[in-house]
This record gives sequence, C-alpha cells and structure tokens, in this order.
Amino acid sequence: MTNGFFNYCDHKRPATVTLGNTGFILESRFSEITPEGVALDLLSPPEGLEIPPSTQCTVIYNSGMRTTFFVSRSVRFASSAEPLPQLILALPDRERLAESRRTFRIPIQDGSNLNVTVRLGDQTWTPRPIDFSLGGILVEFEDQAPPFAVEDELEVILEFGVHRASLEGFAGRADGRGCVIYFAEALRELRKGPMIVPTVLKRIFSGLESENWDQ
Repeated sequence: MTNGFFNYCDHKRPATVTLGNTGFILESRFSEITPEGVALDLLSPPEGLEIPPSTQCTVIYNSGMRTTFFVSRSVRFASSAEPLPQLILALPDRERLAESRRTFRIPIQDGSNLNVTVRLGDQTWTPRPIDFSLGGILVEFEDQAPPFAVEDELEVILEFGVHRASLEGFAGRADGRGCVIYFAEALRELRKGPMIVPTVLKRIFSGLESENWDQ
C-alpha cells in the first residue's frame, strides 16, 4: 500500500480532496510520504482556509487508467509550507476502485445535498436519489412507477453544492417506484476499456462519500 503512494508522490499525481460532508473541493497533488502519513500539496487553496485535525477527507484520483479513491482523516494542515500549503493525511488501510459493474455504490442519506432532475422530451421529474455510482444512479419516484420505458434516452441533471452535471442517460431496470438510470458516457467508455470518469462526477462522488462517512 505504501509503495503505491510513494509512486503517486514521485509522479506528483493530481487529486481532488473533499472536506467532511461540506462538499467543499480542493485541488491537490500527491507530494511525499512523511512519518505522519501522506502529504498533499494544495493548489490555490482559498485564503484563510482552516482544516482541523481529524477532519474526514475523501481523495479521488486516477491510478493508471482507473479511477481510485480513499477516505482518511487529516493529521495536520501546514498552511505556511513551501512551495505550497500541505495537507497531511493518515495513511489509509486501502484504496477503492470506482469503475465498471464493480463500481462502489454510495447510499444517499436523508437530507443529502444531492438533487436529481430527469428529463424526457418536455417532461421533467425530480425523483429521490437512493444510491449513486460513477456508472449510474438509482432513483425513486413519488407515488408512481417510473414514467418511462426501459432503454428510453434521458437527460439526467445532478446538482451537489456548487457542482452540476448534465448527462446523457438511459433507463434501466425498474422495480415498483424505483428505477436505475445509467450514465451513457460511462458505459461508452467502459466498452472501450477501463472507465474514464468526468471530473464533475468524481467531485460529486467524493462529496457523497463524505456525507455517508459522517452519518
């Protein structure tokens, strides 16, 4: 596990960091392994940023052609480090892959900041999200079965804090009031090889993972 992080640091691999359940995203890159853990250089953090010790952080990045993430706790935020401020995180026990049919699915908690809009032609619905992955989302419609047929082409709009994604989707299996909607771009990429995930989806994924951690 540590060897992998040494490699990421050697190559200054870019990563995004989500703080707690706020959905606040920081752009970063792997920097070095220290006795305290793994250090990330923060790229253009906002002035006055504070990250208390033990803040839960979700870090998401590409490892080869795979999208990977881990969840950890902050050890120390070195705001005056040179040449860039550094966030030191405890080394995690494991990394997780976030792709294909093995995609890690995140249950959506009541009160989540995620809002979903589904459009078909001139019709619009705002179903309740049930769980989310980088390949699709399970939603539930209030007081009705899903109002479209399997394989109908849809527009799916995801909003999470300041992040917004408008995606091509299509309807999958339905069960009662619930329906899986697949993200068409993700499945097209999957047919070519390991899935390359749009940055905005990575950020929403990180934010939802952070929400789930704190429940």
